[in-house]
Amino acid sequence: MSGFFRIAGAIPKLHLADPVRNGNEILKLYRQAENADAALLAVPELALTGYSCGDLFEQEILLQSAERELCRLAENTGKCILICGFPLKIGHALFNTACVMQNRRIFGFAVKEFLPDTREFYEKRQFCGAAELPCDEVRFGDRMIPVGNDLLFDAGNTLRFGAELCEDLWSVAPPSNDLALAGAQLIVNLSASNAVAGKAKFRRKLVEMTSYRLHAMYAFVGAGVYESTSDLVFDGQLLMAINGETLPAPDRFQRESAISFADFKPSHIDHIRRANASFRALRPAKKIRRVPLAAPTECTPSCDDAVCRIFPEDPHERQAFCEEILEIQSHALATRLERACAEKMIVGVSGGIDSTLALIVCAKCCDLLKMPRERIIGVSMPGFASGKTSQTHAAMLMKALCVSARTIPISDAVSLHLKSISHNGKADITYQNAQARERTKILMDVANQEKGLVIGTGDLSELALGWCTYNADQMAMYNVNASLLKTLVRQVVSAYAANSNEQLKNLLMNILSQPFSPELVPGAPPTETQIGSYELHDFFLWHFLRYGETPQEILEAAITAFDGIYSAGECRTTFAIFLRRFFGQQFKRDPMPDGPKVTELSLSPRGDWRMPSDAAPELWLAQLNAFKTKE
Repeated sequence: MSGFFRIAGAIPKLHLADPVRNGNEILKLYRQAENADAALLAVPELALTGYSCGDLFEQEILLQSAERELCRLAENTGKCILICGFPLKIGHALFNTACVMQNRRIFGFAVKEFLPDTREFYEKRQFCGAAELPCDEVRFGDRMIPVGNDLLFDAGNTLRFGAELCEDLWSVAPPSNDLALAGAQLIVNLSASNAVAGKAKFRRKLVEMTSYRLHAMYAFVGAGVYESTSDLVFDGQLLMAINGETLPAPDRFQRESAISFADFKPSHIDHIRRANASFRALRPAKKIRRVPLAAPTECTPSCDDAVCRIFPEDPHERQAFCEEILEIQSHALATRLERACAEKMIVGVSGGIDSTLALIVCAKCCDLLKMPRERIIGVSMPGFASGKTSQTHAAMLMKALCVSARTIPISDAVSLHLKSISHNGKADITYQNAQARERTKILMDVANQEKGLVIGTGDLSELALGWCTYNADQMAMYNVNASLLKTLVRQVVSAYAANSNEQLKNLLMNILSQPFSPELVPGAPPTETQIGSYELHDFFLWHFLRYGETPQEILEAAITAFDGIYSAGECRTTFAIFLRRFFGQQFKRDPMPDGPKVTELSLSPRGDWRMPSDAAPELWLAQLNAFKTKE
């Protein structure tokens, strides 16, 4: 798949004050990275000598050995970029640097700007900071090499990165600020941060927030357990985060060399930045020098790395994420209810997952406002094709949540209406939409009767596809699910079930197990057999909105992400349906009701997505159809 790069971080087994053995360890890890098609490998701060050498850094023999080993490392590099911590002599001063190497050459030394000199740290005893550099180039071997904290490495105009070292990340004005504003999509931090109780958690938060603030990938590679234990302990923490999301990492305190990989697409970073006016308005505080490198190897990402991360992978984090969504939804509804001076909430309860979530949100809203749940009026409206299972689920759910329940059949009213317009009785679009509009009319009228608000149930996936009836389930007085993808609705209901009593939990899990269907035509197949998997549609929508990728890029990503689940043909067919429906159904999104933005994606015409209803999908479909895949 084009445009993805594999970033590797490694913690070599350190031999303190022994550059030769350390060089050997690093080369072993470099070969592993090369074999894994990595574009870049980073090892910790002062990895060739060890960070904790102390006054041994004043010994010429150590510095000379480190210099020879650095040259040996450089001589053994290929297309994979290597970034290694190194003590660099310039005149009578010593600098703590990150050396960047590729294709048997050294391309630059990124210099540490902020040197810790408090409590357990005394780095200024041996090293000088970037502000004390006497030059911006240094002769190393037979070449002049750029040196400084203003170096942006540009690998083939596809991958741009910068490096900083340990304390730089903790500072008020880290070098990474200027590097990111100058275009670096990746920041690498070579570190020797010691381990104290609670610090690992803080480092993770710091890396997460820095990557989010800079809209970048941030790779933090910390010194391992074989640093000296005289006064400090080091844990070899290895962290990688992309735009605020930490990726899976190896355990700390590894007693052998460890390596970890993460795939990312720099163009994703560029798109996020282009869409952020605040980021675009900023400029680097200092001039940044560009250092050109050869384009590294692109990789085919793993299925996990190709999947859009709509929700966290870690089960505990996912549970907390879903609980937070429910908090946002319920508080938003509570405020709207108060501001509208509404006394009740009216929800059409079908027995499906969307109306289930809306009813749960209403129940939590009542609890927040200390209102009896009887002020929620759940309305079941069975029609021509309503199944017994869904009707049973609707009734049981309303009883379990202690809401007021009404059943208002619509078949007679719809039949009369169809007869009044001389309908032929066939199960066509009029037949289906008449049922949807009858249900919305009932809900609106009940809301008027009860001085309440009709709470919408439609989700973001349905809005994207226009899988709703204009002026029917497309309409409500407030839609709490408007920015939740169908796949996320499932996760939120599942998370709520996990904290429910056994009876409600079993009911919710039964609801989740049912196929999606509007139940408008007797014997009609489930929704996903007609339009394709919502899992795929959500994937396409995420990449289309979040990253602005081309159809070819999105299809390639889908084929990789769902390898073994959906065939390339299924991905292509479903994507074509997505494009046609997304473009053709904008007119339904233009008048959509208010609803809280709960996740990063939204199609609100008042905020996140403004698109003419006349736009044509042909440009996108043409590229999709022209792209050849292996079926």
